[in-house]
Parts: sequence; C-alpha cells; structure tokens
Amino acid sequence: MLLILKKFCLLAYQDDLDGYTQLIRFSDGEHYVEIKEDLDNLIRLGLQLESITTDGHKSILKAIKKSISDVKVQRCLVHIQRMCLLWLTRLSQA
Repeated sequence: MLLILKKFCLLAYQDDLDGYTQLIRFSDGEHYVEIKEDLDNLIRLGLQLESITTDGHKSILKAIKKSISDVKVQRCLVHIQRMCLLWLTRLSQA
C-alpha cells in the first residue's frame, strides 16, 4: 500500500549551540495540538527553551503562547523574504 501525502510538514527542534536535533516530527501540517505536545514534552525533559524561530503560522504561535509564553519568538528570515517578494510582485500590482 502506498500512502501519498499532498501536504508535508517537517518540524525540527534543534539546539542552536551544538546543532543537536532534540526532536523531529513529520506531519501533514502545522497543527496546534501536535506542536503544543512537542513543546510540553521538551519542557518535561528538562530543556530550557530560550528562543524559537518560526515561520509565523498561527497554530505555532498559539502553541508557544500556551506552553511557554515567556520565550523569545522570532520570524524565520527566509519566510520574511518570501513574504516581501510576494508583496512586491503580486500584491503591488493590484
């Protein structure tokens, strides 16, 4: 049986200091319940989360706010660049 996912999402939780990947999740999207579960598990394991870099998806931001509201959150530069290109090309012509 072959399973084909039309939408694929990889969530990687990585230590910025040593580059060690703490957790990887393969999913069909950025789902609040899954992301909150991941964050809660990382905290339960004793990890000290200082900052999170994200694409800014609403479900991720909501999970962060519910699990660890005092962590620093920043937007991924690649996603910022993509959004700027979209604004400058497609949306500016409207």
